[in-house]
Amino acid sequence: MRCQPMIIRWCLFIRPKSSKAYDAVRETSFINLLSTRKFFVYSHYIKSATGFQTDVVQMLKEEVAKIGLFDEQWKSDVGLLFDEVKVKENLVYDNITGELVVYVDLDSVGNQILEHENLANNTSSKPAKLMLVLMVRGVTTSSVLLCCFCNN
Repeated sequence: MRCQPMIIRWCLFIRPKSSKAYDAVRETSFINLLSTRKFFVYSHYIKSATGFQTDVVQMLKEEVAKIGLFDEQWKSDVGLLFDEVKVKENLVYDNITGELVVYVDLDSVGNQILEHENLANNTSSKPAKLMLVLMVRGVTTSSVLLCCFCNN
């Protein structure tokens, strides 16, 4: 089965949020979603490891070239910045662009569903409190390349 890129992005967005909902939609055959194996391949596109990874740096270089920072000399004088940001509660960020989407309080329904699911699984999940941001900044440019959410 061949999937459209938008369906793949949607699967990568939905599955980490609720694997049960993803599996339920997949089992109904209403829409053809990625199999478990294909989802693993797409979600592990970059192999995570410790230390300096030359292939990841090469991918970052290609992304910077797409933005057009290597077109002229004055655009290529940039700095690579890492920043840790404290995330305010009840904010929703777009997973793809990293932009703030909306302020949401799912107090009545969403939190009850999460509490019920956590009680059923005997787990307690905490929302991310910090975000690591990787940016390329120049005199006239500012581009966010990566946002990672974490608890510690």
